[in-house]
Amino acid sequence: MKKILTAMATLILALAVLLGAACAEDVTGEWYGEAYGIVIKVTVNADSTYAMEVAGDVQNGTWVLEGSNLVMDKGTETESAFAYDAAAQTLTMDDVVFTHTPIEQWVPAAAREEAVALEDFNGLWGALHVDCFGALLPVDAAGVYMNASIDGTKLALTLTFIDAENFEGEAVFENNALTLTVPAKDEYSKDMVFAANALEDGSISITTELFSEPAVFYLEKVEKLD
Repeated sequence: MKKILTAMATLILALAVLLGAACAEDVTGEWYGEAYGIVIKVTVNADSTYAMEVAGDVQNGTWVLEGSNLVMDKGTETESAFAYDAAAQTLTMDDVVFTHTPIEQWVPAAAREEAVALEDFNGLWGALHVDCFGALLPVDAAGVYMNASIDGTKLALTLTFIDAENFEGEAVFENNALTLTVPAKDEYSKDMVFAANALEDGSISITTELFSEPAVFYLEKVEKLD
């Protein structure tokens, strides 16, 4: 009887070790979440390291599984934790749910290479994404907005970054681009240049500068301007 009990105890201990290893293995792999339109990819490696990719930036560190919490960079100033649901196979942090299902990051259409007609720019346009300060972001995440009204060479823009600022005037249509140059207000500022280009999917892009850094807004047609 004592041998049987000893054998059972050994078996239970072995199963517990195997189960713990299985749980640790289950959490590994590639996890995808999305916040404010930005895709976040977390790669959890079997060697207790991880890589988190957000808008082209990659953060590397270590992880440990503590109960149902996947703790990242434990004991450091950047320590954080995901709630791990083994049954649902999800990770959750700050209401963002991560799964193993890949999420495609939004990518702008290419500029049209064939001849573009001036009429292709006509209409009301609202920006959904902006590429600025090294990141391609939804305008809500970037906190910067652009609306445009185009009628032939008449171009009116509203650029909002903290405060709204309006620009309008006669643009020049040349080399498939519609370019508006707004003269500097004083000797301490410089001309503002807005260059609109037609894209393959029927949308447009408008390139300008924000704090002397290039910024490209991607706009789609809207029924009315906000």
